[in-house]
Amino acid sequence: MTIYEALNSNQWVYSDRFIERLRCQNLSMEDFPVEILLQRATFLQAKAALVGIGADYLPLAFDLTDERLGSLLLVNDHLPTIRHLMHTTIRSLQQGNSPLSLQYIVISDLPEKWMAKIHEYDPNYDFCAGVVGGDEISAEDWVIYLAQKVEKHLQTAQECATIILFVDDLAIIERMEYQTRKNFEWLLKYGAQVNIWVFAGLDFMKVDQSMLWLETFKTRVYGQMNAKHYQTLLKYVSEKELSKLKGRNYFIAKIGTNWIPFWAPKLQG
Repeated sequence: MTIYEALNSNQWVYSDRFIERLRCQNLSMEDFPVEILLQRATFLQAKAALVGIGADYLPLAFDLTDERLGSLLLVNDHLPTIRHLMHTTIRSLQQGNSPLSLQYIVISDLPEKWMAKIHEYDPNYDFCAGVVGGDEISAEDWVIYLAQKVEKHLQTAQECATIILFVDDLAIIERMEYQTRKNFEWLLKYGAQVNIWVFAGLDFMKVDQSMLWLETFKTRVYGQMNAKHYQTLLKYVSEKELSKLKGRNYFIAKIGTNWIPFWAPKLQG
């Protein structure tokens, strides 16, 4: 995860202007529409997946050029909020990339809703390689295909366009065949090395193997959840930090040694 701050004198001027414009909107963090953030955050680099707005009105993004981050796990007990963050990242990536350099696939139990939402900001589905239901055979086919693609590129050191697999509910993976689940774990472990990523949602109310997923993902974002789940998470985040998560669009992520709070922008439409 990265907080985008100025890296040189020219960017300092631009960044200050960006922050001032956001402040002049006279909106609270909770009310910022994603459209305003995307209009102002034109300095975000390509392959930067916006997730929200942090302190001092600086955008927070996931850097898809940094393989050390591994894949991204969004943790709470409310799947609509997880999908909200995923839509935000997709919209920001479309702003700074071309369909030739970036594609994504979605596996969800609500494929029709995903298709309808994607159509609002990508009417021709130029960036979307596929949206499949969690119980469709093609969902398992995609997982196996991407895992095989990772293995091939690791062996050949061949460059690969950025691919993101969005799985909005890891309970879907838990329903899959054993061999497919092992392929998914391979994809999580090695995919980022060859520019193939997984963004997944963990709803504590639905998954059976929460500890497995928490251990497997290198980068984790935490949202509001019932306090009964805190005990499971104490190895990764303190109860003090978790108790600060008030409101569905408020999150925390660890950057270096610090816990950084941020707010998801509002999606319109």
